[in-house]
Amino acid sequence: MVRSDSVLPHQGIGIHVAIVAVSVAVTLRTSLITARRVLRAPAVVAVALAA
Repeated sequence: MVRSDSVLPHQGIGIHVAIVAVSVAVTLRTSLITARRVLRAPAVVAVALAA
């Protein structure tokens, strides 16, 4: 393991922005897919199945 005097890695800011962008995109996509699956059935059918 290499030690340095810096808390942050020496890579440019672009790699950090790219990692954050990819993680936000993946999280948003999975949230939207889950919401679409849940809302696929009409409300009347969903309530009828629960009752």
